[in-house]
Amino acid sequence: MNKKKLNTILLLMAVVAIWTILIYKVLSALDPDDNNIKTEMSSKAFNTTPIVVERHTFDLYIPEKDPFLGMVINPKKPNISKTTTAKPPAKKNTLNLDSLWQNISYKGMISDKNVNKTLFLISIRSKDILLGLRQTHEGYRLVKGDSKTITLQFDNHKKTFKKQL
Repeated sequence: MNKKKLNTILLLMAVVAIWTILIYKVLSALDPDDNNIKTEMSSKAFNTTPIVVERHTFDLYIPEKDPFLGMVINPKKPNISKTTTAKPPAKKNTLNLDSLWQNISYKGMISDKNVNKTLFLISIRSKDILLGLRQTHEGYRLVKGDSKTITLQFDNHKKTFKKQL
């Protein structure tokens, strides 16, 4: 025989042997020997020692601020029934209405006739702010307005301001 044919036959036999081993390992993994399973099951069936499972405990940490949105999280507190005791009447937080409206002035109105949108220039604590109708800034809500006057609402208190020259 030629030396090249001999090398080809030897390589072909090596490839067939390797593929045979691989196929045998795959098939034996898919179909394990039934005798081993039966003996393991029978030895486990008569095992009378109790199994002790140890519980793991842990504490949950609930952050005050959402790390992704940056919003403050208000966790719901569980309802706990309390015994009723006589409490002194709570002092109502009365607002000083004069100080509430003291630093506010109406400076004018800007309107766009094409869009029918009107903005009002208001000075709150020496800051000029543009507000549209029903918009809110720092708790002050613009209820209504025209070229001469505006009406602001803070909580349930309303006050009308005239345009300053």
